[in-house]
Amino acid sequence: MGYAVVRLQQYRLSKYLRHLSFLPYLVPGIGFGAAYLVLFATGRGPIPALYGTLLLMILAMSVMYLPLTTRSSISSMAQMGAEPEEAAMILGAGWFTRMFKIVIPIQKRSLFSGILLAFIQGMKELSLVIMLAVPGLEVLTTLSIRYTDNALMQMSNGVILIIAFVTFLLTAVSQRLTKTSLAQGIGG
Repeated sequence: MGYAVVRLQQYRLSKYLRHLSFLPYLVPGIGFGAAYLVLFATGRGPIPALYGTLLLMILAMSVMYLPLTTRSSISSMAQMGAEPEEAAMILGAGWFTRMFKIVIPIQKRSLFSGILLAFIQGMKELSLVIMLAVPGLEVLTTLSIRYTDNALMQMSNGVILIIAFVTFLLTAVSQRLTKTSLAQGIGG
């Protein structure tokens, strides 16, 4: 999306995409969850009812944290000049070649940083998970809340530590694999 917004600025679609990608940031998690419940409680056309599935939770989280990933890619694409792409175009490279051999390798650090920020926020999300979780769909967040409701505070704290450990571990592994660092900034 960052590529389309930055490289196609002469078109109105670019402006609309920029603003549309920021809209989920303005909606609270409870409102977002309620909207997804209404949209996916029953099947509509070729789309089956997704209520109570992990797919709905992943879809809702992906859209809710879309602003984090798109802002990261938009700023990174804005910093990258058009010269590498233009040089490849002069040499006869097609769009897919330019995208997968030039743009994505240059932008991979900021792309992974944006995805990592969205993942960390998703691990901390509470209201959206509570709205979309059903008794058969147990995730760590709902498990922690269930333990708290049953006055099992030690168990709840243990689950929260597991969430923190998983988040830290996946962050460290992905930073090591992609050579990114959130401490140095987006794409750093």
